[in-house]
Amino acid sequence: MYLNVITENTVEQLKIEYTIDIEDIKSVDLEASRKGYLYILSISAIISLIISALYSFEDFNFTKFVQSLFYSFLFFSVFYSCVLFIPAFFKSRKNMKVMKADPNKFGQRTLEINENEIYYISEKNSSMKSFKWKEIKKMSTTKNYAFLTHKDKFAILFPNNNPEFTAKAKEYFKKSRIA
Repeated sequence: MYLNVITENTVEQLKIEYTIDIEDIKSVDLEASRKGYLYILSISAIISLIISALYSFEDFNFTKFVQSLFYSFLFFSVFYSCVLFIPAFFKSRKNMKVMKADPNKFGQRTLEINENEIYYISEKNSSMKSFKWKEIKKMSTTKNYAFLTHKDKFAILFPNNNPEFTAKAKEYFKKSRIA
């Protein structure tokens, strides 16, 4: 992977080349799962604190408070895990099957960005797609990857190991939200 900066007619064009394989997709799923799990634990802790405080409000007993906190945290953690993770698990398995069935989903990619457009080039099936920044609904980053989510509900995945490229992508995305 490398970063190439091209300046033509005062429009800065950044280019990154990278390869996507099945391990990248698995890693993205794992990162998303961890983030979701932390979210579930945080929400469960807040709800448990509120319920425990209300339960032991009139005649405060520390033992009663700790017991209700433990049981409500356990209940909400299990509940939210079942509600959120079981469907996500099956969706992830389905997505993996689809990805493995279509080898064009993997391989060498080139992503070029400037302040107006995004060019996404797949070497494997020799296709190039271009998008305006206004068509990108969301940009998110994890520890290892960044995502540009298009309004048609597909995402462009690229490695987050080049801070300059990711920072410029965030800058262009934010500019498109303001304009």
